Amino acid sequence: MDISVIIISYNSRKFIQACINSLLNSKPRLILEIIVVDNASGDGSTGLIRAGFPGVKIISNSRNLGYAKACNQGIKEAKGRYVFILNPDTELSGGSLEEVVRFMDENLHIGILGPKLLDKNGKTEFSCRAFPSYSAAFFSRHSLLTRMFPRGKYANRYLKTNCPHDVIQEVDWVSGAAMVISKDCLSRIGSFDEEFFMYCEDVDICRRAKMQGWQVFYYPPLALTHIIGGSIKYTSPLAVFRHHASMWRYFKKHCRINILWDGFIFLLIFLRALFLSCLRLIRK
Repeated sequence: MDISVIIISYNSRKFIQACINSLLNSKPRLILEIIVVDNASGDGSTGLIRAGFPGVKIISNSRNLGYAKACNQGIKEAKGRYVFILNPDTELSGGSLEEVVRFMDENLHIGILGPKLLDKNGKTEFSCRAFPSYSAAFFSRHSLLTRMFPRGKYANRYLKTNCPHDVIQEVDWVSGAAMVISKDCLSRIGSFDEEFFMYCEDVDICRRAKMQGWQVFYYPPLALTHIIGGSIKYTSPLAVFRHHASMWRYFKKHCRINILWDGFIFLLIFLRALFLSCLRLIRK
């Protein structure tokens, strides 16, 4: 088996058919399997997949186990030399999986690879970034400061907005919405950290790969259209708090300095989560 595509689904009926069709319609000239890990969807999406795609393997969870744990379930079942972690709200729109497998076979030092992601209007997303520092809590993609100063020094440093997004290059980390990982890399660094229920698990696994000598590459010849938040309701307060809980876990795991400074950062992350949750409730 060359590559195993692992799609993590949660109430993704609206998107997942197009996602799977885009993979199959690309007519990949390699040995490929598709595994869908469903986190207790209530929209009938698993029945839709069984009826329309009998060759797709489905792992059905009785409750929502989170993104990282679902990824690990798929990885355990995957037979491919490479696993392609994929969001259901993505569609292959350029390039081929054969090119990716060939590129990684020729560069065995690469443990993780991320394709170019485009929004529904064809605009390039910032899907490859620098490892977050404390300033990233204030200059993330969704932050108010980034919207106010989109070309500011700190936003540019973290989001790599000045980086040429049409060039193959080594980066710190790539988005878990579409991420190819070699099985050899996983066997050495371990799978996703399941303490991250959702969000930041992609940053963590890239950092662990780098720490053990693997390279992470951004690979724009492969492109996917991505509807951000299409498979989750990021506007919900629960999603906001889960995101910030993962931010805190990442900083606690990789960026601790001392008790006073860490407590200050925890307070800032909590207040930011509270503010954004209230803002989303007001806008409803």
